[in-house]
Amino acid sequence: MNRYVFGILLVIVGIFLLLNYFLNLNLELWPLALVVPGILFIFGATKENYGLYIPGFILLFLGIFFFFNVYTDWEYHHYLWPIYTLTVSLTFYLTSFFGKEKDLILPANILLLITVGLFFISCNLLKFWPVILILAGIWVIFTPFYHKNKGKAYPEDK
Repeated sequence: MNRYVFGILLVIVGIFLLLNYFLNLNLELWPLALVVPGILFIFGATKENYGLYIPGFILLFLGIFFFFNVYTDWEYHHYLWPIYTLTVSLTFYLTSFFGKEKDLILPANILLLITVGLFFISCNLLKFWPVILILAGIWVIFTPFYHKNKGKAYPEDK
């Protein structure tokens, strides 16, 4: 990572913390303890060491989510708690995109389906859970399963 980016990031965080302290703004800036390392991981990641994207995106997304919760007095957290699994799903999608590692798409899709189900639970929409099954069934029907060796949708395809 470029040392100038790291230095600028430290200066910006330091200025925010000093302003908060000296101006008695009483801002809750503790989520920065997640956001800053997350950004550092992301800037340090490359296609060769794409594993750094995983903690980077998780910390960044959770830090942003906690900032939202802090400034809304946790009013919506009882509806939005499924964002924890959504964070991991989005992390897998982005790591797959930036790191060119396509093996993470399947767990990302599974976690996304789980997150949708958890949102149904958190919003008391359980009577609509069959919709999840219908959408999952449509996805299974219309998403081809490619074999690496043959490149065909199904082994019986000729």
